[in-house]
Amino acid sequence: MTLLLVVESLVLAGWVCIALYGLILSIATWVKKRHEAPLIHPRHVFAVVIPTTNAERIIGRTLDRLSQSIRYPNGMFDFIVVPVNSTDRTTTIARQKGATVYGPGKRRWRDRNDAIQSALERLASKNKYDAYAILDPRADVSPEYLAVLSDNLSKGAKIIQTGYRFAGSSKSWKAALAAALHAISPSLFILWSGRFRLAVGLRRIGVCLTKEVVEKYGVRSPSITDGVPYMTRLLRDNVAITYAPNAIVYDHGHTNPPIRSFRRQLAMRWRLLRNDAMALIRDGYEWRSGAQMAGGVNLLIPPLSILFIGAILLLGLSSYLHGTTLNPMSADSILVLGWEIIVAVLLSLVLFRLVLIRAPALSYMALPTLPLYVLWRSVQSWRWERSRRSSPRPQQHRQHRKGSGPRRRPSQRRRPK
Repeated sequence: MTLLLVVESLVLAGWVCIALYGLILSIATWVKKRHEAPLIHPRHVFAVVIPTTNAERIIGRTLDRLSQSIRYPNGMFDFIVVPVNSTDRTTTIARQKGATVYGPGKRRWRDRNDAIQSALERLASKNKYDAYAILDPRADVSPEYLAVLSDNLSKGAKIIQTGYRFAGSSKSWKAALAAALHAISPSLFILWSGRFRLAVGLRRIGVCLTKEVVEKYGVRSPSITDGVPYMTRLLRDNVAITYAPNAIVYDHGHTNPPIRSFRRQLAMRWRLLRNDAMALIRDGYEWRSGAQMAGGVNLLIPPLSILFIGAILLLGLSSYLHGTTLNPMSADSILVLGWEIIVAVLLSLVLFRLVLIRAPALSYMALPTLPLYVLWRSVQSWRWERSRRSSPRPQQHRQHRKGSGPRRRPSQRRRPK
């Protein structure tokens, strides 16, 4: 056996372990209990935070739709609209619909993430709300959304990731790409069941966190909107994210999430591997915590998009090197067959996610073009970051009373004797 076959066999064995790991846990997610316990009576007060920018056309309909769909006692939840540097009538319409508006005051927010962080910190400074649920202005929720969240909080949950359904346009190619990208972009194990107490992934839309989490761990550095770094920080203190599939968020928007450049993804992944991966596995083994051990293993595993695209490329390379031999006893034929099985398993996981979020039929047709689309978006992100780094920063000119030269230190006057 040549050195090339040994290396390819080891790479294939690693892919097989990862694929089986994800397949087994995905199946375990659907294992239902024989007797579901009834929901505990609502006892938590929620602040539903809705960050938005120039949404005067939809904010009124969004608030009316959420008010009619949510079945929860009146007076135990409020809508908090956070206008991110809006210049239209979003603030006025939100107040007319009965929502509370949290603006930036005299300063200007950098982006939506900064607005979410500031709003959560301001809400935590008050004693009115027990938990905060973050929603998108184009999102809708299931009737028992807040009731399920309150039930999980009563059972000890600190931070909850809700279920997700895609409800965008079924005839738009952009919406189809958004649904397909959503199915392949997150981590491989974002939908683990909370009853196994494993490390559930974190997504901005639909996340709910308690006041205790905001006060104790904060929402900055890393940001609450950065799923993997923030989840890792919580896991270091053995705080696992609970997955609540019955609290469903229906996403009516079709905006594509931003794709980080390959360089930024490698830098973030290397930082997490160096600082947190092995430490989480070691702490989980010492304290018998499945969440910490699974979280450390998650950091060692590449994202689903890298696994899927890498398996396709390696399948093509293996077919080119070994040809299409039909002898089942040949090592070359077994390697090619192994890569074909790996691609089929990973494709089944992607299809499983598309079915889970109820993606439109057009998104299944968009899957073959997804690698090229991800590559194009990554190049666009890399070019944008490069232009931002190379652009000169504006110089701050200081105004002086006399002349425009360098400022001199004023001479000290002697005190009269």
